[in-house]
Amino acid sequence: MNYTWVSEGELLSLPKGAKDDFLQMLTEEVASRIGKGGAGASSNHSSPFIEIQGNANGKLTDLRIIVAAPAHKENEVYIAYAAVKEAPNESTLDQYESAVAAARSRIERNAPSISWSAIIGQVPSSLDKKSFRLTEGARIENMVLSSDAGLMIEAVQSRPLSLTRFAMAETYPIKVKGKSVGYTWEGASINAAKDLNLLTSLLSTIWCQLVDVREVPEMIAHGERSTPRHPAWSGSALFDREEWPWEVDERGIREVTLPDYASAAWKKLKKEKKLPLALDSFKEGLRCESTSPSLALICFIASIESISQKIFKTNKCKTCEGRRFISSKFKRTLDLVVKDERTKNLLGSAYNLRSRTVHDGKLHGIETTPLNPRSSFFESNSELAFQWQTVSQMKLAAQKLLVLALNSELPPRRTFSPE
Repeated sequence: MNYTWVSEGELLSLPKGAKDDFLQMLTEEVASRIGKGGAGASSNHSSPFIEIQGNANGKLTDLRIIVAAPAHKENEVYIAYAAVKEAPNESTLDQYESAVAAARSRIERNAPSISWSAIIGQVPSSLDKKSFRLTEGARIENMVLSSDAGLMIEAVQSRPLSLTRFAMAETYPIKVKGKSVGYTWEGASINAAKDLNLLTSLLSTIWCQLVDVREVPEMIAHGERSTPRHPAWSGSALFDREEWPWEVDERGIREVTLPDYASAAWKKLKKEKKLPLALDSFKEGLRCESTSPSLALICFIASIESISQKIFKTNKCKTCEGRRFISSKFKRTLDLVVKDERTKNLLGSAYNLRSRTVHDGKLHGIETTPLNPRSSFFESNSELAFQWQTVSQMKLAAQKLLVLALNSELPPRRTFSPE
């Protein structure tokens, strides 16, 4: 589609993190100003512009407001007007310009805090169905965590895989109440989602067990999030909490709390860029550990490599500009938390296994075996050994290194010197 530009546009500087709110406001302003038909908005944040198509006097206009977001300027946008065939009349153009001005004026005010609630918690898997429960309420910055979300009985895919049976797991969801800055809930919800993702990555690292968002944030004004009386998949009163035909065995429940360093670690994560990425990678490793251990190994090693970059200065090849001594720095970083020589050799050799997966597509675990891998005292099982030794030990090493980073206990940054 060819556009005829009718305005050079202008550069608008927005408050930090306000771009999505501005686009939402602009859509609302156009809808309120351009005739009775309102306005339709089509937005695609992966593209370099957003389109708002107006409806003036019952007739669809061919005018678009193009809001281009420069990739290198996070808090700035370009605003321009374009027509498909011909320039709009002065009246219609004035209405568009008034809408932009009004949205701009609203966005320059101080953004309010919007209260929300969500549910996070354990994601059970066939690998580890042991439950954990938060025993004490806690606060991290503007988020309050409580364990009063109730108990859930959830279905877990059985192994070997089956369409006729499944395993059961008990989970104890965690309610989170928070406040996020936003001019509209559209913008505040994005900030809330980012905070929840970072929170679950932090908790997954601290407890070394997958914690994920179970119910996405919603405005408290619309009602607080709560755990359903029975899981959606059952649709049966048999699983209502007050009518379960069995008793919950609490002896195997792992009780967890937030350590003293959690609040300081959160502030550290909000300031840094690379450490949150390392935690996200670790969490994704936990997510796919039971079904795709080869991919889990990649995630755990990636989080360790991120820590190695915090310890050792980057050495680049003068010819290709690529990083040098990556594998050596990885092994040197492992030395901080792995003291046993046998485990060092096991995890050191795992780097080659990871490379074969990344570069050749070679899988090493149960992904290639539809049956549950079994072992005996008389027969070795490489898939089972990979899962329970290599991947499991790499996970523990990554978790220990991340905790050191969260506590600011890593060695001072220095230039790497190969032995």
